Amino acid sequence: MGSLGNPGPGFLPFWVGVALATMSLTLIVGSLLDREKPGVQAAEGIQRQHVAWMVGGLLLYTLLLETVGYPVTTFLLLSALVKILGQRGWYTVLGFSALATAGSYALFGLWLGVPLPWGIFLR
Repeated sequence: MGSLGNPGPGFLPFWVGVALATMSLTLIVGSLLDREKPGVQAAEGIQRQHVAWMVGGLLLYTLLLETVGYPVTTFLLLSALVKILGQRGWYTVLGFSALATAGSYALFGLWLGVPLPWGIFLR
């Protein structure tokens, strides 16, 4: 992991994780202690079905990523989530999903050189 003067490859991810965990715990404890405050009412519009779809989609994405591949899996995940959560037309859903998948591949795969799994369809 390294040190502050000589950081290694795990230094930044570790401290970002610590910061995110600390902020998450702060929010969880704060929401449990302040149940009657008006600010908590803002979350009423979130439907539990949407949260379940999001968690299920991310779980399925994680399970299929290596086998099916990054481009196909990412496109399908984004298409499903935008259609279900955004309730848009199919042209908008497919266009956004294609652009976001291509953009993320260009950023991570081409520019940053991150090895992304191609899966069985694109070998």
